[in-house]
Amino acid sequence: MLDIRAEVANALHWDIAIPRHRVTAKVDGGWVTLQGVVEWAYQRSLAEADVRRVPGVTGIKNEIAVRGLDYDQPTTPDEVDDLLRGRMKILGLDVDAIGREFHEVFDKIKRNCPSCSDREACALDLKRDPNTLMWEAYCPNSDVLNALVALTEVIR
Repeated sequence: MLDIRAEVANALHWDIAIPRHRVTAKVDGGWVTLQGVVEWAYQRSLAEADVRRVPGVTGIKNEIAVRGLDYDQPTTPDEVDDLLRGRMKILGLDVDAIGREFHEVFDKIKRNCPSCSDREACALDLKRDPNTLMWEAYCPNSDVLNALVALTEVIR
């Protein structure tokens, strides 16, 4: 039996023009929904073309966002704070308690967010599928946030 999900993942994986960990595919029967963020429009088109060639795919919904070269646009401190707080909340972390108890760590991770080139991907992940693990592939704070989760579980 043909495993469309595996074939789609394989097609995306082996196309070197498509950034790994930036594009995901959800398969429902023969319908494939592509999601993620890429830098160039051609990458969005290639991902769709790759998936279209997979036997058994009957339709594609391409929700891949094109970030473009303006991704370094300024982000307000409130926007950065919202992203970080949103991610921490989804991870089950008490943001205010972490800020009080581990203020040096909290300050460090807050400094990483404004210079991160993946803020848009982070915002899209939080909005679209907050429980996705894709953020761990691009977030410069992933190790620290996961350590805080482990630490708070031990304390509880």
